Amino acid sequence: MLLLMRLLRQLPLTLRRGAFRALNILVDVDARLARHEREQYRYRDLNITVDLRDQLGRGMIADGFTETPFLRLAERFCTARGGCFLDIGANLGNYSLALAPHFQKTLAFEANPATYELLSQNARANPQLRITPVAIGLSSEAGTLEFYPNDAGNSGASGFEKPRAGSTPVRLEVAPGDAFAGQFEARVGAIKIDVEGHELEVIRGLKTTIARDRPIIFMEWLTTTMQEKGGFEALNALLPGYDLLVPCARTRRHPEGKTNAPRHRLNDLIALAPPYRDKYNLLFCVPRADHPE
Repeated sequence: MLLLMRLLRQLPLTLRRGAFRALNILVDVDARLARHEREQYRYRDLNITVDLRDQLGRGMIADGFTETPFLRLAERFCTARGGCFLDIGANLGNYSLALAPHFQKTLAFEANPATYELLSQNARANPQLRITPVAIGLSSEAGTLEFYPNDAGNSGASGFEKPRAGSTPVRLEVAPGDAFAGQFEARVGAIKIDVEGHELEVIRGLKTTIARDRPIIFMEWLTTTMQEKGGFEALNALLPGYDLLVPCARTRRHPEGKTNAPRHRLNDLIALAPPYRDKYNLLFCVPRADHPE
């Protein structure tokens, strides 16, 4: 199965999707992969180690990187400035590994100790990418918070905001991102945030950096969860002078952009507008001076 994944990663995305659909008719690929533990593979001349017991690891070994359509949008709209890239909630490094070649330096923050171990290993295995892993969670203030690990094989759903039945919380250190400004070494060009509902606290902790550098910020956004924290109104208040954009598919049939298109068809950004979706895999916050045409 692992050899087959290696062969499928060589295919273009559209052909790969078709091949996976056909293969899944014959065998449950995800279940077969989950029987393995840690595996290393090569992709784009990188050495990447994943844990196949985890959903993110299986997605990466199948595609090289996971969330490929969103990575492509991030590469297109968020990398032109160069400078320093902050990957907050880096997990094992999917976005850091993919986007680091576009930046002078990448700081990858990960609070979960088990996941941080893989992130650190992937950074060491690819020194040319200049990724510095940081074993801490980012928030609005320094201290400790209860962290709720997802023990059901989806490390990406772990975080500081979601108590889980049957999961034992651990107290982990957190700090404001501005406390690390001395390590940035260059203007911060882009910030990615995926912290399962803690995004506004992270932005508050980066207030000085954001005001100074005006980076492009892209993040996962869970609309219902974030509404309890003030929703888009609170986000706009924290980011004056920014526009909120979301992925869309622009086609001849929909030149205005369609936001509810299949993810593999997403190829552009469009202004956020109601009715809002329950979840945006990526919400882009772009300074108005850098608004894509």
